[in-house]
Amino acid sequence: AVWTGTEMLVWSGFQQDAPNTYTGGRYVPGIVLIPRVLPDGVQGMAYSQPLSASGGTGPYSFAVTAGSLPTGLTLSGAGLLSGIPDAVGTYSFTVTATDATSRTGGRTYTLVTVDLDPIFKDGQVAARETRLVSFMRLLLVRRRL
Repeated sequence: AVWTGTEMLVWSGFQQDAPNTYTGGRYVPGIVLIPRVLPDGVQGMAYSQPLSASGGTGPYSFAVTAGSLPTGLTLSGAGLLSGIPDAVGTYSFTVTATDATSRTGGRTYTLVTVDLDPIFKDGQVAARETRLVSFMRLLLVRRRL
């Protein structure tokens, strides 16, 4: 009889991200998506984050299989998450990678999109720049003395 099953592999105190499969006495590692965590995005600013996979047979294709991306972002089949987020919020979605042998692995991500620092809104940029220029002029005058 041949044992077929799935288990989580633990070594050196760290648990692997994806289950490993043993089929017909052969070890088949699970597909793992990288990175583990996505960097925050900023509303109205370009965002670009490549995703990759390991543990299967390349090439991989990527797709959002649950939840939704922030409006303005897309995930290419090659794994590039990019675009310009047009809303502030917290978005949860699952990305699934499929390898050349149709094996899949997924990861659920949370992507936070934030607004620009409120200090730089509503004409305050001009006020800050004016103060900075005044300070720099003061330094130049003092330096000349």
